[in-house]
Amino acid sequence: MTNPFREYAWGSTAAFSRLFGWDVAPNPQAEMWMGAHPTGASLVEIGPGETLALDALLAQRPELLGASGQRFGELPFLMKVLSASKPLSIQVHPTADQAKAGFEAEEAEGIPLESRVRCYPDVHHKPELIVALTDFAALSGFRRHTEAASELSSVQALAEERGHGGPALREVLSTVQDQLERQDYAAALEYILASGQKQSAEAARALHALVQETETAPDRLGSAAWDTLTRITEHFPGDPGIFVAMLLNRVDLRPGEAIFLPAGNLHAYLGGAGVEVMANSDNVLRGGLTSKHIDARALIDVADTQVLDAPGCAPELVTRGELAYRPPFEEFALTRFSVEAHGDVKSRRLVDAPGILLCTGGKLTVLADPAGEGPAHVTLGPGESVFLAPGEAIRFGGDIGTTAYLASAPDAVQAGR
Repeated sequence: MTNPFREYAWGSTAAFSRLFGWDVAPNPQAEMWMGAHPTGASLVEIGPGETLALDALLAQRPELLGASGQRFGELPFLMKVLSASKPLSIQVHPTADQAKAGFEAEEAEGIPLESRVRCYPDVHHKPELIVALTDFAALSGFRRHTEAASELSSVQALAEERGHGGPALREVLSTVQDQLERQDYAAALEYILASGQKQSAEAARALHALVQETETAPDRLGSAAWDTLTRITEHFPGDPGIFVAMLLNRVDLRPGEAIFLPAGNLHAYLGGAGVEVMANSDNVLRGGLTSKHIDARALIDVADTQVLDAPGCAPELVTRGELAYRPPFEEFALTRFSVEAHGDVKSRRLVDAPGILLCTGGKLTVLADPAGEGPAHVTLGPGESVFLAPGEAIRFGGDIGTTAYLASAPDAVQAGR
């Protein structure tokens, strides 16, 4: 497949070069999309020198969706490689009902699908999973009220001590702490992003000045908390979203570790690279830390303001060199394969569902078993991918250390014949 890129400001020209050994890009690259989303479908080679967009191919040949895809009426998942060199937006994704209502409302208003102010370009919810390829830092879900209140208190004390405790910062921190004492994250979110947005922006500038003048992490704040403040204020010095960030769980992933994000989970990625799989949607409501369109009221309406533990997704060891990530979503699961010995060849078959196989390291040789209507074999280098039809039996292997990820429907990946 030939896959499109999204060139967002939080990407970099060298991100995919570092990941996959490619040439440095002329523009910042943030995401590589693999799938059939109409705003960024992959191109599939259907013959020598002939390609077709995957969404068009599936429309022509719906049998390639399998029973799983036909139940959704389309390829139900979108796979990405994401690489963030700086924090990206505080955001939330809607439920299926919220997505449908939002899409219909924006259609009725006549907002073009390609408009930058569009929040709902499709009718689907967007649960997602991300597996770290590098060390990966994220914020996910509101943490315990007492933890957030304690951190705000430490920041306030530090600001007063260093001469940055101006009236705006004192007012914002005091107001939010009062709301946390009442265990009311909904009120805190509304104040920071809406009714108190002007004060919060002024307070954010004061916080930026404090961080700039403090060279090392102060003892009163943990290293992770200080890292969050440093990363965000460096790139968004007057953004009220910094105060929302301080209310969320900090999650640090090592390569191979994962989190899943259901609808309503307020989150932001701070930096790192990973493989993402999500429902086939691009519905995102943003509340800060971005140059893109922000709709704070829409985000407030959708965000889950209950205390949430960071939703880790520990993989299940299927067999040697095979890990399965199974978040509680019906659209997709993800399997990681690694070659750990010479001659390690895996035989797998997709039952009633298509899949996308992505090589992330080494050289992966994929052979049809037996050869069908497509090519008998294909060799994938890092960052290259192939679309697999339902029922297709394949064998694949490579040099020791070769790694690959296979996205498909839950329980679709089974041992081959």
